[in-house]
Amino acid sequence: MRVLRVHGDAPSSFRADARHERFTVLFDGILHDSESLAADSAAPESALTDAARVARAYRRWGEAALDHLSGRFAVIIWDAAHDLLLAARDPVGFFPLYWTTSGRELLVSPSPAALVRAPGVSATVHRAALADYLCRRWPEVDETFLRSIRRVPPGHVLRVHRGQPQVSRYWHLAPPDRAVDWVREDELERFEGLLTRAVERCVGGGAAGVYLSGGLDSVSVAAAAVDLGRLGGAAMPWALSLLFPGTEIDETHLQQEVAAALGMPRACVPFEEAAGPGGILIAALRMSREWPWPLLNPWNPAYQHLGAHGLERGCRVILSGHGGDEWLAVSPAYTADLVRSFDLRGLARHFAATAQSYSISWPRMVRLLLWHYGARPVLAETTATVLGQLTPGFMHAHRRRALDGLTPAWIAPDPALQRELQWRVEQRVEASLRARREERWHLGEVRSMLDHFLQPLEFEEWFENGRRLGAPMLAPFWDADLVRFLYRVPPRLLTWNGWSKGLVRRPLARRFPGLGFERQPKVTVRTYHRDLMLRDSPPAWRALGGAPAMAELGLADATVLESWVGEVFAGVRGGEWSRMWPVLSVEAWLRGRLSHNTEGTDGI
Repeated sequence: MRVLRVHGDAPSSFRADARHERFTVLFDGILHDSESLAADSAAPESALTDAARVARAYRRWGEAALDHLSGRFAVIIWDAAHDLLLAARDPVGFFPLYWTTSGRELLVSPSPAALVRAPGVSATVHRAALADYLCRRWPEVDETFLRSIRRVPPGHVLRVHRGQPQVSRYWHLAPPDRAVDWVREDELERFEGLLTRAVERCVGGGAAGVYLSGGLDSVSVAAAAVDLGRLGGAAMPWALSLLFPGTEIDETHLQQEVAAALGMPRACVPFEEAAGPGGILIAALRMSREWPWPLLNPWNPAYQHLGAHGLERGCRVILSGHGGDEWLAVSPAYTADLVRSFDLRGLARHFAATAQSYSISWPRMVRLLLWHYGARPVLAETTATVLGQLTPGFMHAHRRRALDGLTPAWIAPDPALQRELQWRVEQRVEASLRARREERWHLGEVRSMLDHFLQPLEFEEWFENGRRLGAPMLAPFWDADLVRFLYRVPPRLLTWNGWSKGLVRRPLARRFPGLGFERQPKVTVRTYHRDLMLRDSPPAWRALGGAPAMAELGLADATVLESWVGEVFAGVRGGEWSRMWPVLSVEAWLRGRLSHNTEGTDGI
């Protein structure tokens, strides 16, 4: 493997480059705090491109230069002197990066579609990855839904030395194999400065729109954006809101009050209008059909519509509060840590904060926290430890049955695909038996989240949304420096006065007295989303005309799937309504990629 080709779709085509006598750097994206990378440069800072800054960092630190990069980017370094290629993606994965091989060529791109169009690259869909996705077993983090295309995961680097490719993590939440340097209570004041810097990095001096829901996370981002605009003399950010009048998730009044207090102009669109005349799922299926992968979030068309209103008003970047739930709230897995340590006082505080902050009844909260997230994992770990030593074959069979149990009856009627899925299950079982469990459940869940298949897929969906919209869609709470800080905040310090998300709740309560942020529970859309799916799924399924694409691919038994869908619509299968969108999205995505007859589906 001696030839590298880079493929891209504008505006992401690795157009920035820097050439040294022994290496070349290709860069796309944005670097943050890049001054230190050019500290030894005689040229003015403003005269250097980001690619040139990376080149100077590589000349200074070698491969360790990746540890010094901060921003949203993909970077390729070709070191001819050492026959070494490095292709890296930013720490949390805002910027996508994919790769494949064709003969002796290595092909790299931020666009999977661009790679598929390259000569010699197969466009064959990855049936097993699609099947695992539908089963909720999830593909591996570096897999895509195209057999020949691999993903460079967030915070990872593709290293090709003497023709041998290897993908490994270069960015870590904390130094590996070291105890966590927990944030002390007197250090919590650093949070507001880190959030402000994260918002500033996203805005970059341009006009911003903020998806303002009325929740703690989006209001925090909006407040920081307004403060930055006033300090820098920039245009006031726009508050962009979807409205849900007459529903349990209607926050119109709070959105109005916050925008008025901040002096933000508003652009508001009723959700049903943003969804379009055919409903949100019909619009989402149209989007999924032309998307690079099956659409993950069925609400995407509504947010695209809302974002377009922001562009009409001069916004050049769209911000959201996404990431707040992941980093500001205490993970339910923390319950297992408290149960294992017999911390009864901690359990009582954790239960009280959860019951208040999430409007959850005490009986359901005790059932979920005390058993599902607390006692059951501890008992399972103890049982696994004992049985793993006495009868390892039993644990292997038990975990195999658990994974097999995730397979719906209609999945994979094709024998060859069944065998591949069985092999993949076996690999997961072996990996789980070899894995070393984290010392703490809380930390283990956070770390595993970064390596989960859905995390980069979600960032890639945002990137594609922004590319099509014409304005990047960014989430300041996912800023790498802010994430590293929040990872080190002990769970007990994430609450304030018995309420979750204390790090944002306390400053918002001071800034907006009378709006009730000190005691605002989390507004959950689960019930609304369920009702919406049950209402809009039947017409969407009829518009698709079933699942002929999945049937042709051997991915689904059409007859069994039709029966299952009917039971879901009739309410027989309870919570399985949440599986309907992946089924619809995958079928729509496959249309046009297979040669079957899709007559009668022009409405999609």
